[in-house]
Amino acid sequence: MPFEDIKFNELTPMMQHWYSVKKKYPDTILAYRMG
Repeated sequence: MPFEDIKFNELTPMMQHWYSVKKKYPDTILAYRMG
């Protein structure tokens, strides 16, 4: 699914954190792993 289609309110708290970090620091997301 396209990243932009993710519904923030449906994410788990961990994924909400990951999503917000990815939006703030798109160049450093390689340091993060989903889940």
